Amino acid sequence: MVSDYTKIKDDNINGTAETLNKIGEFLARVLYNDQTHFIDEIIQNTEDALSRRHQNDPDSELPKSLTFRLYNDRLEVSHFGKPFDEPDVRGICNILEGTKQNDEKGRFVSATQAKLARSKDFRQLILENQLQQLYGSTYTWVSDEITQGKTPEIYRYLTEELKIQEVEPEDFGRKFTENFINIQSDEWIACFYAFLIKQEALWRSDGILRNKPFIRLQNNKHVAPFGQDGLPNAYIPLSSGEETEFPIVKINILQNKFFGKDVKYFLQVLGFSEPDIFAEVVEKTIPKYKQKNIDIHDKIQHQKNIDKIIQALKFTALSSATQEKRKYLINQLKETPFIRSLNITTGKIEYRYPGNKTGEIIYFRSSNLEIYFKGNPNVWFLDESFPEKEQFEILGVSEKVKVFCKKSDSKGNIIISNKARNYQRGLNGFDPDCEIDGLEFALKTNPSYGKALFVWNDLLLPNYQHINGEVEKSTNQKFTNSQPLCTQYSKMGIIACKYQWLPNKNNVFFKPCELSIDDLNDDFLKNSKLANTLKLKPTETSQKIAKLLSKQFKKNIKLEDLEFMISNLDKLPQFKKIIDDLNRKSQQSNLEEYELDFEPNQNNTEFDYVTAFQAAFNQPGEKEFKSLDNDILLIPIPNPKARGDKIINEIRDAQKEEPLKVERFKKIPTTRWESKNTETIRGFLKQLYDGQCQICEVTFPKQDGYPYFEGLYIVSYTNARWIDRPGNVLCLCPNCCAKFKHGSVEVEEDILQQIRRFRPYNDGGTVEYEVHIKLCHKSTKIRFNERHILEMQKLLEFASQDKHS
Repeated sequence: MVSDYTKIKDDNINGTAETLNKIGEFLARVLYNDQTHFIDEIIQNTEDALSRRHQNDPDSELPKSLTFRLYNDRLEVSHFGKPFDEPDVRGICNILEGTKQNDEKGRFVSATQAKLARSKDFRQLILENQLQQLYGSTYTWVSDEITQGKTPEIYRYLTEELKIQEVEPEDFGRKFTENFINIQSDEWIACFYAFLIKQEALWRSDGILRNKPFIRLQNNKHVAPFGQDGLPNAYIPLSSGEETEFPIVKINILQNKFFGKDVKYFLQVLGFSEPDIFAEVVEKTIPKYKQKNIDIHDKIQHQKNIDKIIQALKFTALSSATQEKRKYLINQLKETPFIRSLNITTGKIEYRYPGNKTGEIIYFRSSNLEIYFKGNPNVWFLDESFPEKEQFEILGVSEKVKVFCKKSDSKGNIIISNKARNYQRGLNGFDPDCEIDGLEFALKTNPSYGKALFVWNDLLLPNYQHINGEVEKSTNQKFTNSQPLCTQYSKMGIIACKYQWLPNKNNVFFKPCELSIDDLNDDFLKNSKLANTLKLKPTETSQKIAKLLSKQFKKNIKLEDLEFMISNLDKLPQFKKIIDDLNRKSQQSNLEEYELDFEPNQNNTEFDYVTAFQAAFNQPGEKEFKSLDNDILLIPIPNPKARGDKIINEIRDAQKEEPLKVERFKKIPTTRWESKNTETIRGFLKQLYDGQCQICEVTFPKQDGYPYFEGLYIVSYTNARWIDRPGNVLCLCPNCCAKFKHGSVEVEEDILQQIRRFRPYNDGGTVEYEVHIKLCHKSTKIRFNERHILEMQKLLEFASQDKHS
């Protein structure tokens, strides 16, 4: 009813009047009884006037100061050169009057519409417009000049008598809503995050803001910092500046020039970090391909994804701590159709799994593989550049045609069946189930010379042991009761022998059994083992030789034995030597093998040590390297793969023909020189030089920590036992030792004269002495300790006297 509204209005007016009376009495008692109030008001009003003048006339030349002049009967006060007038005085003395302009004056509100801020920082963060957004448009802050510290009585009156609420950060947290933060600027958000550094109670695990959406993302949406699973709902942008599919805190907020560093620190303390590339690939990138959300024509986005995948593979390979992640990542990638692949037969492009089965394998493109797989609609190639080739290889992309065969055991056999009472194994690496990807299609359709050459040299030759072989069967796991060996062809071998794919020299194609190895072009690597396994015809020459030998020796000479001998002619001396050694085994016993460069004379002959010593220092040699016609070094290898395979085949053949150790060890009667006086001489040199070279002063510690050096005999100790002394030996490093033995050694001054000139320290000489030589045409010197050079000097002196006597 109207009368009710009138009563409410009258009550409000009376209540407000009563409140104002109380405030007036309080202010009069507290403020105007204070003796300093007058001066405070003067200064405050002067500041207001100066501020107003600066706004109205920023270029004014009037003095910017407050002046007091005290006379016997008065006090003159002036601001910016103007004496106080009546409005100024009234502004100081009267209640509710001042010198502020209207827009500078604080508004008066009822106590029910006022709020006190808990702290200065909080008051600076939550401005009046934010306060009104939280509490309503009629609310305003009480002047920030009224605080518990500065004006405790006013503060106490407002909070206790008038019941004005003091708003604390926790109160703000309770009032916080998504609508509120949606309308705040990036600058305010940056200030807000900086403020929260000291407000941990608000955002810790049980804090008021923990589950509220106060994190602004790059897309301007807001989320709570963490999800129900405890994982972060946002990440700090990558410091590298790279893009990420994870939600990130808005970059503009972290780049705020005032609060940027504080913002990043707060986010880190909160528990945020930069995105984990492993997590991004697993959680964001891989699902896109599994859900087929990537357009096959969007090469740019696909390349970005591939870059992330490669980065994740590299990251997980950095340490052992990430190996489990690496295994998981590789398994996930192998189950994901993410490799952009091209079918060169159909021209179709699609995302495919990196498979490991026929029809699923993806290959790197190469001329050889394109020739081999030509026309095969089940073969796919990687349809992108591959600077990170090794990463694709880890996932199964191959640069070689896949050969599917089991691995052999420690004895070189392949387990075929391990079922009870049905044990089978292929001997010598033979796998009857061996297959080569695309082999049947390649051999039965459109044969070509290049395809046949690749199949022969690159596929069949390295895998000839899988073409046919022997299979052993037994009911016993240890094969102690084996059945007769069964010779059979593998799946790959049957295909290789079945089709007309091998060309003769006229490029006409035949089955392997219709040609001999002599019918093949020289580009096909000749190998009798491969020829035999493919059932190539024996050569006419082999047949004639076999018949002649069989007739001559009245024995049946098998063609395979003959071809083995012919293919191993270079090894016949070795075979003969082994046979001779075996024949002598019973005749030889307990004799030590030793090799001599010459047979020593039975009688002692005259030996001139001095002449031999001089000759050691007179070994001129060539100054320049002899030119070698090695133009081949400048020519690239025409077919590196074929050459590499040939080397591997040679090594493999040598390994298979490896003799028993007992066949490599032989005992033969020998005569050898007596041992050198090693212990005495090396001990002498080590004590004097501590292993350092007498020429370059270099050495190195051996594994046992002792220095390494060579003891070089200037004149061989085999010439006479009496010269086996330290004076005939130099302490050298391996490099200088080799130069002395094999390079040029010369002297400009006679070596004997240099040595004879030495005098010991106590005879007026020096403790160290140097002999000058030219080693490999470079001038250098040999340094001697006086004990060593004295030994050498006296050895030469004795030899010289002995020679003349």
